[in-house]
Amino acid sequence: MLKAVSYRDFHLYYVLSGTVKVENDETVFDFDNGEMYTVNPSEIHTVDCRNGICADLSISYSRVLQLMGYQRKLIVCNTHIVKNDNTEELTKTVNKLLRVYYEPSDNLILEESLSLQLVWQLISHFSSNTFTYNEETRKKEIAAYIEANYVNELTLEEISDEFALTPQYFSKYFKAAFGTSFLKYLNGVRLQYAMEDLVSGNGTILKIAVNNGFPNVASFNREFREAVGMTPTEYRQTHKNPKQENRKEDILPFLQDEDEERHSSVREIRINAGAGKTEYNRFWNEILNVGSFEMMMKNHMIDQVTFLHDSLKFKRARLLLDTFMEDGRHHYYVSDTVMEYFVEHKMDVIITIDMNYIQDTEAFISYLRKQCLRFVNRFGDGIQKHTVFELVYNTVFNTESLKRYKNFYKQINKVLADCRLDSELMGPCVLIDETGENFRKFVRNNPDIKTFTIFSAPFAIHKKGTEVFLNRLTASGYLLEQFRTAQNVLNEEGRSDAAVLLTSWKDRLNDVDVLNETSYMGARIIRNVLSGYGLLSSLPLDKPLDLMFDEASYDKTFNLLPGIMTSQGVQKPSYHALRFLDQQDRYLVLASEDCLVTRAENPGFMQVLLHNCKRPGWRYYSSDTMENAKDYTPDLFEDDEPKLFRIMIEGLEEGKYLLKSRCISDEDGNAFARWMRMDYPDDSFIGHGERAYLRAASVVPLTGETCTVSGSGKLEITCTLKMNEFRHLHLIKANN
Repeated sequence: MLKAVSYRDFHLYYVLSGTVKVENDETVFDFDNGEMYTVNPSEIHTVDCRNGICADLSISYSRVLQLMGYQRKLIVCNTHIVKNDNTEELTKTVNKLLRVYYEPSDNLILEESLSLQLVWQLISHFSSNTFTYNEETRKKEIAAYIEANYVNELTLEEISDEFALTPQYFSKYFKAAFGTSFLKYLNGVRLQYAMEDLVSGNGTILKIAVNNGFPNVASFNREFREAVGMTPTEYRQTHKNPKQENRKEDILPFLQDEDEERHSSVREIRINAGAGKTEYNRFWNEILNVGSFEMMMKNHMIDQVTFLHDSLKFKRARLLLDTFMEDGRHHYYVSDTVMEYFVEHKMDVIITIDMNYIQDTEAFISYLRKQCLRFVNRFGDGIQKHTVFELVYNTVFNTESLKRYKNFYKQINKVLADCRLDSELMGPCVLIDETGENFRKFVRNNPDIKTFTIFSAPFAIHKKGTEVFLNRLTASGYLLEQFRTAQNVLNEEGRSDAAVLLTSWKDRLNDVDVLNETSYMGARIIRNVLSGYGLLSSLPLDKPLDLMFDEASYDKTFNLLPGIMTSQGVQKPSYHALRFLDQQDRYLVLASEDCLVTRAENPGFMQVLLHNCKRPGWRYYSSDTMENAKDYTPDLFEDDEPKLFRIMIEGLEEGKYLLKSRCISDEDGNAFARWMRMDYPDDSFIGHGERAYLRAASVVPLTGETCTVSGSGKLEITCTLKMNEFRHLHLIKANN
């Protein structure tokens, strides 16, 4: 058994054969062949390799801090729990790095390149930012800055300026917080690293001294003798152990084969025109999030909601009940007016109650009773059979919060029953983390709930001691992972009678993001629909309209917000993606990761939807924000390669066919791209004519061609999609 006590560096353990047991934070994992686990600095852990072979990759903490701009982060990677496209790419890099290390080669540049690639992958896809800030956090930030800069001539003036303090105040604060002076602490860090180098390396005493921030051997010897009681040379002779390395013949056979050939950019799709007997499921338009009752009264909001309802046929509207006022002056007129709109437009409604905004529970219950009676008396069957309620409480559940939710749930249920509203009460709309433990606590304590609501976002919360870290999820399948985790929790808790309903999802950590305006977001929506087909029962965008933000957020023509329409009604690529999904025929023929095929009753009428959605790369994920339109460049993605689709349809009747093609890319059907090419300095140059021009630029371009099918009944269609392009093909049998 190897006991690793690491106070300095990150460690990545990669199991090459058998089973390796890792214990960390009183949690034990049995890792199998091909699985990985990361350990952060200061985490005491044990690794038992008696039943397996494990590679230990040590990653310099100070180097990582430098690359991250001195930000403290956790590296969280446990492929025993989570496996996705990010972990697959990380595994490839680790295999390549180990192969270069163990195979005879003088290619130090390749080894350095792969090492840097490994660090960037960990930072981009597996790191967590601190979410809380207190005095302990500040101390750790100061310690992290010293760790990242200890090899330099770091002065008191420099570090105090970094933390916006005077040198005098910083010196007093440091002594009180760390129990020693800044200089002694700095030399202590330097000595710790020097001691490791003395034991593990063969460098000269001078080289070790200089590499760890000491100006010369004399000062190094003096500090070392004072701290350790012996010279560096004596310490090396006393503590140095023979270096034990795995032989390459013990390692190389277990490494995965290198994937030298690039994946083919040609995608072949074979279709039988007569296939497909199940109806196409438009689950993505099950729910339309419209914000709240008050928000629906905003200028142009009802107009845009009406447009979405008419063009995309959304079935249910979900909105927050925000007409309750603590002072008792409730906005009944607003709630009555908005509900009347949905009744007239024959849209079912999900009324959401958010516990986070309710301080006086008794007053709210009184208000809710009056409001429900008004709804029933005013709309009768128009609300009784078409409305459900949702009690939202997005929190980290503990004993107190679970008890509060359960009691409030019972009170609301009683109000609904008393008001003759036989409506289901769902909840709690929480974000699912990687293990699902927070959701599990809620399920165990709420046996009466039949529909558990969740929302999906590309981040997860991690607690480490008193600090909370926010982990950004960059894997393309994070949404399905969170949904499956919720389903697994219900199954494990014996709740086969219950269901999971996704009530909102967002694809950005920050709402303001340049990618929201590009064809990427439309291709991303299509990819999510295709990957979730047959599993998800809904896929509602968190904020489908830019108007759902504060007025100050949309004072420009393009505000980089996540809605599918701008505040001025310009349709974005994401709207066209939903439109293409809505235009599909009745029967499903094929739903794969990049292709959707449907057909009408007549097999001569078919529709095909394709996309070439790319993954954002390290350039995107290493940037804190993308709040400037000029931030958008092709190198934000892992690659910009086009994809050739070769579609072969069989079983068609002989004769002439018309093939219509509609496509959206960053060049076509994209008003934002047209706006960027105009290169106006700001929106003050936008007049009525320019606005009309940009609306016209968002019209989907259409081409057509005539095809002939011979007696063989076969037709081959080829098309090339650019980066993040998506295309809708419509095959129509011509009248002879």
